[in-house]
Amino acid sequence: DILASKDSAAWVRSEKAVPSFGFTASTYWFALDIHNQNATNSEWLLESLYPPLDHITVHLVYPNQPTESYQGGDAVAFSQRVVKHRNTMFNVPLAAGQSVRIYLAVKTESSLQLPLVLLSPKALMVKDHEEQYALGLFYGSLITLLIFNLLVFASIRDMSYLYSVWYLLAWI
Repeated sequence: DILASKDSAAWVRSEKAVPSFGFTASTYWFALDIHNQNATNSEWLLESLYPPLDHITVHLVYPNQPTESYQGGDAVAFSQRVVKHRNTMFNVPLAAGQSVRIYLAVKTESSLQLPLVLLSPKALMVKDHEEQYALGLFYGSLITLLIFNLLVFASIRDMSYLYSVWYLLAWI
């Protein structure tokens, strides 16, 4: 069992900031050691910035405490996610001065890459606010183009404008 093994020689340190393995049917294991040096924050969120991962199992191993395990990924129903968010996210409670070893088992039928960030709830709120603003501009622009093309089609009956409307609807 990988959780019972303390042998660090079996692990290979990633030389990339974002580990990427292409399309694979294998399960990949990752290990992270985190130590909370922030005296004010004890609640953290571990976020995978690549939503198409099918199955992510997270094991939080605290010294002298029982292991906590969670399931995530896009194959897990949204209602069963630990944190209800568009990206896969897990709670990592970590008091000031405390350490945790995090094991992640990742299996997917799409390409496997694992960009991870550890955020405080406040930092997540700021990041999400900025992302929502950008997404609002993007989708607002698409809707504006869709309405424009629909109005042009209604006035001149050129089918290419209707095709543009269908194309834009596919993006929304």
